[in-house]
Amino acid sequence: MSREIMTRCMNIAAGLFVVWAAWLPAAQAQPTAVSTAALEAEVEKARQVCADHRIFSAHQNCECIGEKFREARLKAGPQQSLNNIINSIGTLCPDKASITAYRYKLCLKNAAFSYRDFPRERHETFCTCVSQDYAKRYMAAPINSIRSQTSMNVQAQVACGSGQFLRERGEMRKKRLEEQKSRL
Repeated sequence: MSREIMTRCMNIAAGLFVVWAAWLPAAQAQPTAVSTAALEAEVEKARQVCADHRIFSAHQNCECIGEKFREARLKAGPQQSLNNIINSIGTLCPDKASITAYRYKLCLKNAAFSYRDFPRERHETFCTCVSQDYAKRYMAAPINSIRSQTSMNVQAQVACGSGQFLRERGEMRKKRLEEQKSRL
């Protein structure tokens, strides 16, 4: 190799090293933390995502979700998406009172449709039991899965006597049929 070519190669290598050396501190100097304003905006967005989803907000305290989001964002840094962080903290703030109220309201609506033969007081007693049992189950094993929540709800209904409703309704229908036959 000629001396001239060798000098050019060394100059190119030196130039590349200078560019690399200049780039390295700049890349390392880029902030890895989220700015305070951006963090607060994301915390508010996390709270809003919680509040906007009826089932999620019925099971979780959205203010707490915001605080847990802040902690998780600071640990994860800006590269983690908002949705991934919310998914990772989505069961850390269960709200027993909200869960109970939500399940009670749903239960009353379903009982009025499914068990029309029974008085409202009976529905209220049944739904109080179901909502409290469900809330207890959820608090013991919080999970944001419709399948798991449905399973917990069915278990709560069975524990609170949904089978008794079905037996009584069957007996009532049988009596009505017998009465109708006797009139014929």
